[in-house]
This record gives sequence, structure tokens and C-alpha cells, in this order.
Amino acid sequence: MHHDRGGQQGDQVARFVGQPSDVFFSQYGAPLSEFPLNNGGKVYRWRGGETMRTLPAEYTTIGTADPMAGKTTTKTTTTVTQPNSSTTVTETRTTMSGVTFGGGPQQVMVKPARVEALFCEAQITANAGGVITNIEATRDTDGEGFSLSRCAEVFGVKK
Repeated sequence: MHHDRGGQQGDQVARFVGQPSDVFFSQYGAPLSEFPLNNGGKVYRWRGGETMRTLPAEYTTIGTADPMAGKTTTKTTTTVTQPNSSTTVTETRTTMSGVTFGGGPQQVMVKPARVEALFCEAQITANAGGVITNIEATRDTDGEGFSLSRCAEVFGVKK
């Protein structure tokens, strides 16, 4: 899940404005691309904090929809036989059968396990002297921990 939170990241990266772009790139890694401006400055596209996280499968518990599931059936049979005129045999048999398809609550997967890419992407503008004049987070994923911002994690912002 990627979020465009450009304006929200302003506080996080504002501390780099006025710093040499080389200081930023030596600390956080080289830019992906650069674009020269007419005034001699440059606009850089930077990406960092790249990592992968595995999200576990999600399950839900459902009950059984079959009204017969888990029921037991009892059957009794009585047989009367007369092997000879003086003897009568009465035989009673009881059989029990259980039907257990499903039976009770079951775990059903609603979302399979998946791998998610986490990163922070920024646009950095520097003047002809290489000093950062503007920095803006342009793409920001959820954080690796409980944070909703990977950029906040990368730049060490405590909110």
C-alpha cells in the first residue's frame, strides 16, 4: 500500500533544507536520478529505507452451516423368530452412527500470506551551490513497525 503524503512529511525532512546535498546523499544513499534546472541547480529523485516485510495469512472462524453436522443417529431393530414351536427368540439390536462433516467451527483463510515492499521516496531540490532548497516526500509506504510512515522511520522522526 503506497500513500501520497507529500505535505505531511514536510516537518520530517525540513531539517535538510540549507544543508549541502552531498551531506544528505552520503548519509542516506545516492539519488535515483537528477534533472538539471535552468538556474544551475538540480532536482533529485531519491529512494531509501527499502525493505520487505512478510504479512502472515489472515484467518476467520466460521461455524457449520449443516444442521445435521455433529448429530448422532440411533437405530433400534427388534427381530422375533420362532425356531420351533416351543421357543421364541426376541433379538434387539441398537446401532449408532455419527455424521461429522465439519462438526464445529473451522478456520478459513481470508487473506494469504504476502510480502510487501516498504520504502520512502523524495524529491530534493538543490541550488547551483549544491545546497538543498526544498525536500518533499513524494511516495511513502507504511512503516516497518507500528508506524504509518516509512519516511518517518528512515529519517528518525519521533511523532
